[in-house]
Amino acid sequence: MELTKVQKTIYKPVFNPDTGKYMDESPFKLHSRNNVIYTCLCNHSEFNTTTSFKSHIKSKSHSKYLLHYDLHVEDSQDAQSSSNDYQSKFELAQRKCKQLLERTNVLEAQISHHKFLNLILKYKLLNIDKLVKSDVLSTDQFEDCNDTIEESEEESVDDPNDETYVNSDHESDLQEASV
Repeated sequence: MELTKVQKTIYKPVFNPDTGKYMDESPFKLHSRNNVIYTCLCNHSEFNTTTSFKSHIKSKSHSKYLLHYDLHVEDSQDAQSSSNDYQSKFELAQRKCKQLLERTNVLEAQISHHKFLNLILKYKLLNIDKLVKSDVLSTDQFEDCNDTIEESEEESVDDPNDETYVNSDHESDLQEASV
């Protein structure tokens, strides 16, 4: 014996536009078998044959339910629409939250990068301050350098036509060539 999946459907009365009321109409064909099981919301009774459907719609609880069905439908439709509204608002809020979280992560990464660069710049500034304080960059040393540069320029004024000017690297080559 195999287990079969039972399919259940909620029974809904049909609206009659001529009378403006809801009326019962059988969802089954006469003498049909293996029908879908319907559940009525009046007292959650189930039926799957025409005979059981007819006996159900004659009950007092179903008659009262059918008289006030429009109220039940409006309430359920309102509940469904408000549920859909809340669900859509929730989805939008989740998406916005996700976008803000991603943006926050990007900004935090940028902040940490800028902090690192700031630390490097502070270290370089500290080194520059140490050099200035230790008189490595004093003006006396620059004057000495300038004096030595001027003296060396005066001594070695090179005349391209002067044969005494010889590059030290090529002196040996010239001597070998002349011999």
